[in-house]
Amino acid sequence: MIFEHQSKNKNILLGMVIVFLLGGTSYITWSKFSSLSEPVYCTQEAKLCPDGSHVGRTGLQCEFAPCPQPSPEDTVDEAGENWKTTKDSKTGVTFQYPETLLTEYIHTQDWPPQIQVLNETFTCTEAGVETARAGQTLKRTVDNRTYCVTKVTEGAAGSIYNQYAYAFQADIPPTPEASARQSMTVIFTFSLRTVQCGNYNEAERKACEGEHETFDLDDVVDRMAMTLQFTQQTTPPAVSTSGGINGTVLLGPTCPVVMDPPDPACADKPYATNLVLTTADQSRVITEFSSDANGKFSVKVQPGEYTIRSAATANILPYCSHDQFKVEANKFTNITISCDTGIR
Repeated sequence: MIFEHQSKNKNILLGMVIVFLLGGTSYITWSKFSSLSEPVYCTQEAKLCPDGSHVGRTGLQCEFAPCPQPSPEDTVDEAGENWKTTKDSKTGVTFQYPETLLTEYIHTQDWPPQIQVLNETFTCTEAGVETARAGQTLKRTVDNRTYCVTKVTEGAAGSIYNQYAYAFQADIPPTPEASARQSMTVIFTFSLRTVQCGNYNEAERKACEGEHETFDLDDVVDRMAMTLQFTQQTTPPAVSTSGGINGTVLLGPTCPVVMDPPDPACADKPYATNLVLTTADQSRVITEFSSDANGKFSVKVQPGEYTIRSAATANILPYCSHDQFKVEANKFTNITISCDTGIR
C-alpha cells in the first residue's frame, strides 16, 4: 500500500510538471506572436548619407536603414559629394560629375552636363557680355589647363539662370586607326539656377552672397574634365575644311523716313566692322573676323550650322546679326548680314 501511494504521488507530480512546461511554452509563444502583431512606432529622425540623401529609422529595433551604396564606378570625394559616371552614346566618352553641388543657393538645372567632341583644334575667341543674346566668352586657366567659357545670363522670378559652355583641348590616346595621340575640342554644356540674394533677410542674404562668392564652378568643371575616358568609338570622322562663308555687311536704315519710291541716298550701305561666328545655339564663339570697306568678308570653316553677330555687345549700335545658316562640305555659303543703326 505504501509503494502504491508513493507511485500515485509521483504520477501526480510528473503531471503537474508537464502541465507547467506546456503552459510556459504556450505563454512564450503567445508573447512573441503578440508582440509581432502590434505596430512598432519609431522616432522620426533622419540620418544624412554620404551621397546627400537621408534615411529614417525602421524595423522592430528602430535602427537606421542602410545608406544607398554607390555603384563600383561612382565615387564619394572628401567633401561628401557623390560623383556619378555617365557615358555619351554618340562618342563613347565617359566622365564623372557630382550628383549634387552641396550648395543651398545654387542649383543644377540642365544636369548632368552634355558633352560634345569635335575633331578640330581648340581655339578661344573672347567676346560679348553675359546679358547679351549670345552671352560672353572668356578664356580661363585652371591648374595650367585652358578653358574657353561662354556664359549666358537671364533673370526670372527671383532667380538667375546661367547657361554655360566650357570648351577645352583633350588628347585622345592612340588607336589602331591612328598611331599618334589626337587633339580634340571637348565641350561641356549645362545650366545652373542661382537664387537672387536680395530676396532674403539680412542674415540669410549674407549667407547667400557668401556662397555665390566662394563657389568655384571652374574647379568643378576641371575635376570633371580630368575624369574623361576615351574609347575607339570616340574619334569623330575627319571633316573637310575647304568650305566656308562669303558675305556682305550692310548698314541701315540710313534715313529716318522711308520714302516711296525709295530714295537711293537712303539705301543700306556697305559697312566695315568686327563680327564673330558662333555655333547655331550661340553657346560658343568659333572665330572673330572683319568685313572690309566694301562690306565684304570670307571665312573658311568646317561644315555645320552657325550664326553671326557683332563682336561688340548687343547694347551698342550699330548691331549686326544673321540667323542660323548652314555650311556644307567643299562649298561656300553666301549670306548678307544686316546691321541696325537704330535710326527710325
